[in-house]
Amino acid sequence: WSEAKRLLRECLTIRDKLSPVDEVSRADTFHELGRCLSNEGDLVQAEHLLRQSLSVKRRVCTNDKATIAATLSALGSCFTAQGRLEDAFQYLQESLNIQRTFTPGDKTGIAA
Repeated sequence: WSEAKRLLRECLTIRDKLSPVDEVSRADTFHELGRCLSNEGDLVQAEHLLRQSLSVKRRVCTNDKATIAATLSALGSCFTAQGRLEDAFQYLQESLNIQRTFTPGDKTGIAA
């Protein structure tokens, strides 16, 4: 995970220098870095990055519900690992509700 974290932080540095700033790419990098940190057990920092990602995605990715659902799910998993089950339920339920809207016939993606 350490190499992945290093590379993702490097991506953020590069993306911050771009003009104009690509908010969606930054949000995706926050998401991936948050997942790395969560897997390593740095749950507070993971939550912070995942919340940043979700905030941008809710504002900018209004037509890409799949990416919002993925970050909601990652936050739910992060909360579960912290023992914050009510928060986890809220985020996982919202993710599931979104996923149900774009997989009307095929429910295999929902199990993920």
